Amino acid sequence: MCKPTPGQIHIEQTAAFAADSLRGRPRVLELGSRGELATRLASLGFSVTTFRDGEPSAGVTRLDTDLSTYEGDPFDAIAMTNVLQREQDLDAFLDDVYAHLKPGGRLIIEELDVTAPDVRTLRWYYDAIARITLAMPTADADVEVCWGAEWSGCHLHGASRIEQAVTRRFSIRSLHRVEYLYREVARRLLDTDEGRRIALALRQIERQKVADGSIVATGIQLVADRSPETRAAVCGARLTAEVSCGLAPGHDGLHQWRGPNGQTFDWG
Repeated sequence: MCKPTPGQIHIEQTAAFAADSLRGRPRVLELGSRGELATRLASLGFSVTTFRDGEPSAGVTRLDTDLSTYEGDPFDAIAMTNVLQREQDLDAFLDDVYAHLKPGGRLIIEELDVTAPDVRTLRWYYDAIARITLAMPTADADVEVCWGAEWSGCHLHGASRIEQAVTRRFSIRSLHRVEYLYREVARRLLDTDEGRRIALALRQIERQKVADGSIVATGIQLVADRSPETRAAVCGARLTAEVSCGLAPGHDGLHQWRGPNGQTFDWG
């Protein structure tokens, strides 16, 4: 098996989360990754379908279609990574997801919550980038501007908007926040053993800093089930402390992120 690139180090973290939630659900549709997650899940014994091209691999069926036009049998589970935040019509997309899951089927979601980072978190993120690219550190006053510019032009939904839309259609079983920004930094590393070592170290450092409260977790991992009685439910629920560890300061819970100096970035 080829060694993962630094930018693929996170696949093991995602696969472990997904595989644990997929037990007893052998037929899986994978959306969002570049094919690495589909291949990894197939190696664990799941029968995986993906709509991405790629090298043939055992246990993975690759189809030249998309969710809105797929006409096959519904799946036991659908696993999505960084899909929902970019869907312009989030509700219509989730209606398609619901239609392609069996009753009792499982939905697994992993996303970057672009609304989550506070200034301390962004300071750590841009310092890490500066260290590996030998660039000048970004001034504290500029980190929120840089973050807004990094995601400008994307139609992005925050975690609360995603949670609300999912809950209208599915029964949420768990929602946790996890370390995530190391992935964005790792993509900038060279594909070498040293690059992989640095990526693994960044993951551990970010995890520790989240645990001790130095920075906030910016990733979400959500597990939900399809059940007929939840389809028509109308939910006004928001992320709660029990499932999300709380919202970051300056977060409006829906479409905007506000910096401490009053800047507002609209994610759509």
